[in-house]
Amino acid sequence: MRATPDAPGIEHHREPLGIGERRPRLSWTVSAPPDWRQSAYEIELSRDEGTSVTQVVCAVKVDVDSAGEKLG
Repeated sequence: MRATPDAPGIEHHREPLGIGERRPRLSWTVSAPPDWRQSAYEIELSRDEGTSVTQVVCAVKVDVDSAGEKLG
């Protein structure tokens, strides 16, 4: 079994359309083997002008700063 991110949330909403936060906090869970531990994550943001990927070394999965550019 491999680790798979589940249940993404933005500012504690499952459907975050129109939340109004320019730099929203993100949360997720992970389905993984019992001995698996998160040590880092990546956030990929796609816009008309291109895609950016931010890598963060951190084990936190709840209310993390969305990092990178502000939205909107």
